[in-house]
Amino acid sequence: MKILLINPPFTVEKPWGDLYKAGGGNSVPLGLAYLAACAERHGHEVCVIDCVALAWDVGRLKAGLKGRDFQVAGISVMTPMATAAYRTAALVRSVNPAARVVLGGPHVSALPIESLNECPEADFVVVGEGEETFMTLLSSLEHNTRTGEIPGLAYRENREIFRTPDAGHVADLDALPLPAYHLFAMDLYRPPVTKYRRLPAFSVVTGRGCPYSCSFCSKAVHGKRLRQRSVANVMQELSLLKERYGAKGIIFQDSSLCQDRQWVLDLCEAMISSGINLEWSCLSRVEQVDYPLLRRMEQAGCWQISYGIESGSQKTLDLLRKNNTLEQTEAAVVAAHRAGVQVRATYMVAVPGEAREDVLSTIRYAKKLGTMYASFQVTVPLPGTVIYEEARGRKGTACLPSCWEDYHFFNKDMPFFIPEGMSREELRTICEKAWVSYYLSFRVVLRHLCSLRSFADFQKYLGGMKGLARMIR
Repeated sequence: MKILLINPPFTVEKPWGDLYKAGGGNSVPLGLAYLAACAERHGHEVCVIDCVALAWDVGRLKAGLKGRDFQVAGISVMTPMATAAYRTAALVRSVNPAARVVLGGPHVSALPIESLNECPEADFVVVGEGEETFMTLLSSLEHNTRTGEIPGLAYRENREIFRTPDAGHVADLDALPLPAYHLFAMDLYRPPVTKYRRLPAFSVVTGRGCPYSCSFCSKAVHGKRLRQRSVANVMQELSLLKERYGAKGIIFQDSSLCQDRQWVLDLCEAMISSGINLEWSCLSRVEQVDYPLLRRMEQAGCWQISYGIESGSQKTLDLLRKNNTLEQTEAAVVAAHRAGVQVRATYMVAVPGEAREDVLSTIRYAKKLGTMYASFQVTVPLPGTVIYEEARGRKGTACLPSCWEDYHFFNKDMPFFIPEGMSREELRTICEKAWVSYYLSFRVVLRHLCSLRSFADFQKYLGGMKGLARMIR
């Protein structure tokens, strides 16, 4: 069959605002890349249109669809771009009425029935990890067999919507083909300036699933059980990216790369012994690292680690079900700095249950830690999370945005929760000034100046400061 996979038109400046001018970027949509690889393995003819990377709007996509021959269109759906995805489905239907339209991704996996109701042009929703379910669906459509018996689907039949039992998760990640990078214009992908040292730099995922229960994180796609690719399998992908696409940097996008300490050590050994010479960054929970591990990671090419610190208030951490302490956070930051690894920290403000002092404590705590990078993001109740379910029953100062496009982490104008003792205007002002005051603090400025290695580094730093300065009203 002829398959078309689409990353919908979405203006990244909308969620990022002035921060996009400070260094926003994009990366290969790995979910589509894995689906494309699986479909090719099963003998299908696949084409991918990444409207974000191509900078295509709806008009350009419509022109690109005309005359294109495809039988199935798969559309990726994340919450902020859900409306754009639904418009894309309507556009596909208008251009090719005979094509079957399939939605997939974290948003529709969390809200499969609601998504089909909101998007009448869609025929199916793939719930959870898509590779096995989508391949089974393609086979069913090709041979005209009953799709209602396929696990992991929501679908229409005679104007009614049904959902089949969950399909489970891919048990052996090594059995999946490597992402179909050859179907993407790889030269169009450039990550945010804070996430790379050398270009080209590409994102890689080494495992799926997270056993932790943070209230702001959705398990709708990958579930709670950790499944890890083998080190050899990951090294095969790294070699492909380096040899075919000239990769100089890698961004490991796992929610926490360091869940299995021995696996990380084995990866480091493989990277060192192979001489692959890639500079890389990753994310980790603070309690999963220490100096010996971080030092070995640095020796293997790790230059930056991102911690989801979230708050400088232990009360707020407990509200978020983070299951770690401020003391563990401080130890992880010190250990990284000692090991020569830069730290990128993310913080949440306006957490349900917070008071004004908790928000201010977070900003003070961030300045105290003085990490190389810090971001202050408004708490977003994404579908599939505990916070989302709690918010649907809340009244008063907590409310859900009415438009999916407002479900993004930099939406300071429409926060879903106003902390006790704060007005909406004060919260917006604090969010704006937190960024600038942080990056103008002496400790952070000194850390950046000491890290400059070239004039290009200085230009990145200066451009970022100019973008942040635009946030002050």
